[in-house]
Amino acid sequence: MNARCQPLLLLLAVIMVTGCSNTATKQQQQVHKEPENPLFYNTMVAEIAGHRGDLQQSVKYYQEVIESTDDLDIIRRATRIMLFAKQYQAVNQAVKRWLELAPDDIEARQMAATTSLQQGDLESSLVSLEWLLNFAKDNKKGFALLAAILERVPDKQIATRAMGEMASRYPDVVEAKIYYARLAYAAKQYETSVSAAMAATQADQDNVDARIILARAQIELGDTDNALQTLNKLLQQNPDNSELRLTYARLLMAVNRYESAIREFEVLLKQSPDNADLIYSTALLSMQVKSYSSAENYLKKLLSLDKKQQEAWFYLGRLEEKRKRFDKAQSWYARVDNAGLYIDAQMGAARVQAKSGQREEAQKRYAILRESYPEHATAIWLSESEMLREINDDQAAYELLDSAVKLHADDLDLRYSRALAAERIDRIDILESDLRLVLEKEPDHAHALNALGYTLADRTNRYEEALAYILKAFELEPNDPAIIDSMGWIQYRLGNLDEAIEYLTRANEALRDGEVAAHLGEVLWVRGDREAANALWMKALREYPDSKILIRAINRFKP
Repeated sequence: MNARCQPLLLLLAVIMVTGCSNTATKQQQQVHKEPENPLFYNTMVAEIAGHRGDLQQSVKYYQEVIESTDDLDIIRRATRIMLFAKQYQAVNQAVKRWLELAPDDIEARQMAATTSLQQGDLESSLVSLEWLLNFAKDNKKGFALLAAILERVPDKQIATRAMGEMASRYPDVVEAKIYYARLAYAAKQYETSVSAAMAATQADQDNVDARIILARAQIELGDTDNALQTLNKLLQQNPDNSELRLTYARLLMAVNRYESAIREFEVLLKQSPDNADLIYSTALLSMQVKSYSSAENYLKKLLSLDKKQQEAWFYLGRLEEKRKRFDKAQSWYARVDNAGLYIDAQMGAARVQAKSGQREEAQKRYAILRESYPEHATAIWLSESEMLREINDDQAAYELLDSAVKLHADDLDLRYSRALAAERIDRIDILESDLRLVLEKEPDHAHALNALGYTLADRTNRYEEALAYILKAFELEPNDPAIIDSMGWIQYRLGNLDEAIEYLTRANEALRDGEVAAHLGEVLWVRGDREAANALWMKALREYPDSKILIRAINRFKP
């Protein structure tokens, strides 16, 4: 810092500590009506305004300051305040002045690149990015620097365009292609991401990062099998790469291949047997596939290690609830007192009370929770309605959500849930009106699109309309098993049995669920493969003996 600037900033620090009880305007009047030192005056007013939260006023005065000073510390501070205030034109003015005084300042060049993009000025940004790349001298490090800058730009689309342009200028740099693929993935430009990642793998077949990005983008495009085969082959070539195996396991989880994911986590646990995060993940996966004994062992191991105690108590409660050992579940839930899990544990305790025959006490607990934690009211309403559904009182579940919607008419989660509850009591009119309202507010709400499309396919003959909704949901979430199931069901309704079986088989592999098994079995039966249908239904019935949809399907077709 320049020596002549220190007294000024020291005085400003004193002002900030002692506070300011008057407005910035009054302070201006008290200091000087006609300031003898405009730089001092403008800087002080800018700082006071910023301290009081008046960023617009602070930026205004700092714009005056930067034109009359060559002190880089002041200019740097002014630029950061302008950036915080999102006054990008002012930032550009400050950065221009900054670069006039220090043309080789890397921070100024970084700010010039980001603010140009935030204003949509791609060409100006490329000038700064090119300078930064040359400054780095090493292309590998240079593109890492560019990626770090571009990943912070809120507009992912223009950031991706910028990296794509830079990558095209350096076609022989593998890292450029990898970062382009990564940014395109973040921008949900999955086809672009696949293309860039494939180009990187062609240039460097052993590049693990490129293949991971390729697999992730392929999964988003619905090319799940190829994606997983790519990573599995890579893992066979690099069996000791724990980071790669963990990535593979998480991708298996993302596409609901839980048994396969568990196997990978078990390999990782052999390498790191006391790793609490791995134990915790394996426990939750074991619960997902109903391997309750394994899940219990993993959760109790966490307790023995004195790690993630609150989480272990909570999920032991969930586990015993699923086992219908309600007294044990209540005991585990009662131990949870962590703020992040307390409400969930209390809602679990209420569910257990209701399932034990203490419905009135359970609903009192929910009411107390809503009163005590109004900021979590929506989650508590939804949990109570799910509890009522689980004890087979669909009418009460609907009425509860109807009351909640009347209190919170703009809450889309409550409306969506009321729509589903309405379907269960055959109020398709309410389901349709609620889901259309949700889609009016959020046109890309994949689950609302799917729910409306599936209901129209299942409960009406408006098949073409249903197909349009389901297709849009599928484009948004191609790996969601419920949406894949809906795709299969609408194809069945349209008479396309082969396509229906293809989708329903995918859904059944990804989601162990009585309804999906009911659908696939029905299509197999109608196509004439009654032996396969019967075997599927019987297996599903052992796993889901309470599935009403499964039981109805079996009774409808089997003599």
